[in-house]
Amino acid sequence: MAVEKIAYLRKISYNINIMISNEFSSGPVVEQPQNPNEEVNNFSRRALLLAGIAAAAGACARQPDNAGWQGIRQPAVAPQLPVANWSSRAALNVPFADKLQAEQLAFDSMYVPDPVTGFRQPDFSGTYINTQGGERRTYRSIDCNDCDPVSLWLMGGSSAYGYGQRDNYTIASRLSKLAEDDRINLQAKNIAMCGWVIPQEVAAITERLKTQPAPDMTVFYDGWNDTFASVQVAISRQSLPVGEFRIDEKDATEIDRRLNSGEAEAAIKKAGGVEALALFTAERYRKYKKIADAALGAAKVEPFYIFQPDVTANKRQLDFIRGTNPNKSARDIPSLPLVLARTAELLEADGVANQRQVFANTLEPVFLDGVHTNELGADLAAKAIYKVIRPSLFNRAK
Repeated sequence: MAVEKIAYLRKISYNINIMISNEFSSGPVVEQPQNPNEEVNNFSRRALLLAGIAAAAGACARQPDNAGWQGIRQPAVAPQLPVANWSSRAALNVPFADKLQAEQLAFDSMYVPDPVTGFRQPDFSGTYINTQGGERRTYRSIDCNDCDPVSLWLMGGSSAYGYGQRDNYTIASRLSKLAEDDRINLQAKNIAMCGWVIPQEVAAITERLKTQPAPDMTVFYDGWNDTFASVQVAISRQSLPVGEFRIDEKDATEIDRRLNSGEAEAAIKKAGGVEALALFTAERYRKYKKIADAALGAAKVEPFYIFQPDVTANKRQLDFIRGTNPNKSARDIPSLPLVLARTAELLEADGVANQRQVFANTLEPVFLDGVHTNELGADLAAKAIYKVIRPSLFNRAK
C-alpha cells in the first residue's frame, strides 16, 4: 500500500486502530522463490492499515471441506525466509496463500470515505474475496434448504471480516456450516469491516436496521482494535483522552517514533498504566454496547458479544510468530497483553464472552500476525462462538 494511500486512510478514519508495527507488511506483494511442494505466503510485517471487508448476500459455490486448512500440517522447523520479507508459519504449505494476499492488497487499495462509519469498501469481485453492498460473500447451505432458517449478522473488524481467509472459510461461513450440521439454515451475513472499532460497528448496524429487515441475532466479534486503539493513544499522548478521540497523522508519527525508540512502555505508564487503560477501554466499550443493546432490543434482535483471541494470549502461538519474524513490534510491548487480558476480564461482567484463550490447546500455528488467523484459526474461532449461540439457534429454529 503506497505511503500516500496510508496517509489518506489515516485522515478519513476516526477512532480507528491504526496498526503501526514492524510486524506486518504494507508494501507490494513480493514474489518469492517457490518449490513444487511449498508455496510461502507473504503475510508479513505491518498490518494493512484498514484492511478488508464484507460481501455478497448471494449463495456461493460450496467447496469441499478438504479444500481448507484442515489436513495441511505445518513444518516442525521454520524455514529460512528472506530477511526483508518475513512470513508466518500459519500460511506455509497453503497453495492459494500468495494469490489471496495479492487479491487482498488489490481490494485494500479501493477504500472510500463513508459518512456513517468513516470509511467503507466498494463492491469487489475476485477469486477468493467477493463483496457487495457492504457484505462479504458467505457460505450458503445447498443441502439444508428445508431446514429451519435463522438469520445472523456478524460485526467486527478484520478478524470477523476474514482477513487471511477465502469467502467460504471465514468465521461467518464456518458458523453457517456448523448450523447446517445441526439442520439449521443459518443465513449469516458478514458485515464486518477491517479497522472498525465498537463505535463504527454500532453506527453501521443501527444504520442498516433502518433499511433492512432485522436479523434474529447478531454477533459482535471484537476487542483487539478497541484495546489497541487505547494503547496507541496512550503511547502517543502519554495520557488518556476525555470522550471520543481519533488517531491522526501527528499521533501516528509519534507512535512510530516511540515504538522505534523503545519509549512506548514508559508512555503507557505515564498515561496511567495497565489498569487505567483497561478501565478506559472497557468503559468506552460499555457505552456503545448500551447503544447497540437498545437499538437491537427495539428490533427484537438477540445480541452476542465475543472478546476475540490474539497472539499475545498464548505463548506457543507467540513463539510461532517470533520464529519467523523476530523483529520487535507492538506485540512486544509488555503492557499490551496485560491491557488486553484485563479489558476482557472487566467486560465479562457485562456479558462479553472472553475467548482470548480459544487457541490455548492448538498445537499448530494459526496466527498470520498479532490477531489475524488462517482458515484453521477461523474454524476454531467459529466453533467457540457457535457454542455460545447454539442454544439460541435451536430456540429460534423451533
